Amino acid sequence: MSQYQNYLGALCGCLFFLSPRGQAVEPDALTQADAIQKAISQNKLILLIVSDTNNCTACISLEFGTLPSTNNPPMRQFIEESFVYWACGPEQQCTEFRTYTGEGTIPLPEFFIIDPRNPQTYYSGFGDSDPLIFYYWARTGLLKMTKPVVITPQPNETFSDKNIVVQGRSVSTNVFIRGVYYKLNAGAWTYTNASDMINWQVSLDPAQVADSNVFQVYALDSSLNKSQTHEVTFFSGQGKSPATVILGNLSQTYDGTAKTVKATTTPAGLTVDVTYNGSAIAPIDAGGYTVIGTVNNPYYEGSATNTLVIADPATTLAPPPMTLGRTNNIITLGWPANAIGLKLQSTPVLPATNWQEVVASDRTNSVNVTLGASNQFFRLKN
Repeated sequence: MSQYQNYLGALCGCLFFLSPRGQAVEPDALTQADAIQKAISQNKLILLIVSDTNNCTACISLEFGTLPSTNNPPMRQFIEESFVYWACGPEQQCTEFRTYTGEGTIPLPEFFIIDPRNPQTYYSGFGDSDPLIFYYWARTGLLKMTKPVVITPQPNETFSDKNIVVQGRSVSTNVFIRGVYYKLNAGAWTYTNASDMINWQVSLDPAQVADSNVFQVYALDSSLNKSQTHEVTFFSGQGKSPATVILGNLSQTYDGTAKTVKATTTPAGLTVDVTYNGSAIAPIDAGGYTVIGTVNNPYYEGSATNTLVIADPATTLAPPPMTLGRTNNIITLGWPANAIGLKLQSTPVLPATNWQEVVASDRTNSVNVTLGASNQFFRLKN
């Protein structure tokens, strides 16, 4: 066991351990404060190994001498990229480990994976000098102790619309995940696979995206070990996603009924509120009307403005021939039914100087007129 004992390097003044192959392995930190500072700066977690010298004189030396110096490249890469080493125990004249173990003695080396940004959160397991067992335990603990990485959205990122794709990956290329559960705002938790066991991607439902959003996600590995939940807040740049409105049926002809325009939208099927010169009541009479169509939807916005023209039939039809009938001093004037909208006018003399409209003649195509003492002349006027 002596080859595993810790030594003081007389020349460098540093603490190191010898591995079974005689390689020097130096802990990254001997205090909690130093371990936290280094782990945060390197974006790693803390791997704490402790033991009580009264029960296992060289356990810390043994574990530090065995695990970091493993000749298994994937294992070594995984350990090096994931952890800052912290050695703490009576051997190092360190008692901070009791924050995690309490006041009792530790008969075996015990490992702790610690979140440096939240040091009271940790994952523990008893030690074993077999690197394969440690490797499995550390992978599991790393997943449980780590929030999955969310690439986009970034915290407080603003998006121009609501068609948002969220991408993420596992915390380490050596920690494989089956997939992730995610939820947006008050929506339900939804599962999606990680196709390559590392990366995942989800497209959010625009109907669930609000002005301010809270996206939550956690990962599951192949053994259904659950990671910590990651939460990120992001914003939609607009209160609602844009929609396109197209107004149709803008040219119609007076026939005595209300004339409405047709509104279509992209995306299709959105409700559109339409006003005519500011009123929601569709017009009847001939003329021009400013039409505004506005999307009425909690998730989309958009509008369009155009002009509705209701043509007077008199402006589109040539004056038709009139028919004439007479009974005593009453004559009946008539014209084709499709010429309704032309106004009948009369005057007693020619050349006319005071044409008078026959009341309500633009609403019918026949009128009875009582002849007076003088001659009368009639015309249809646009």
